[in-house]
Amino acid sequence: MITGKAPPIGTKVIDFELPDESNTAVRFSDIRAGGPVLVLFYPSDFGMLCSIELGEVRDNYERFVEIGVKVIGISTNTYYSHAAWIANMKLPFTLLSDVDGKVAKAFGVLCPEDSWFKGRACRSVFLVSKEGVLVYVWVPEDTHQMPDLGRLIEECRKAVSGSE
Repeated sequence: MITGKAPPIGTKVIDFELPDESNTAVRFSDIRAGGPVLVLFYPSDFGMLCSIELGEVRDNYERFVEIGVKVIGISTNTYYSHAAWIANMKLPFTLLSDVDGKVAKAFGVLCPEDSWFKGRACRSVFLVSKEGVLVYVWVPEDTHQMPDLGRLIEECRKAVSGSE
C-alpha cells in the first residue's frame, strides 16, 4: 500500500516546517533539538483506527515524557481539523498538518493514488534522534496495521540510552 520506500535506519532525515493545530509554523529541527522525536504518520483525524492508535499513545504519553522522547503526529488533515481532534481526544502532543503530503512523500509513506487512502499519509512510525538520524522505522505493508506500543517504548528507551 505504500507508494515510496521509507528511508533506512541511519538516514539523516529532512528538515521541514509544517503548521501545528494552532496554525503556528513548527520546524522539525527545533522539536528534535530537545531530544529524540517519535513521529507518528496516520491517515485521518477522527478515523477509527487512528483514534485507537493515538489514544493508546495518549494513554501512555507520560512514559514517553519520562524516557525523554517527544511525540508528534503528522497527517494530511488541516490544522483546524487537528485542533478539533486534539480537543475531542484530549491529546497532549502536537499534530502537524501536511496538507499537500510533501513530508509524507519525503518519508516514503504517502498512500498511492489507487488506494482508499489516496493522497493521505499511511500509518507509520519513525524515531528520529536529536541529531536528526533515523534510529527506528515501522512501516507496515497494510496501513490498517497498528504499531506495537511496547516495542515503541522500548525503542525510545534504546534511543535515549544509546544502546542498540
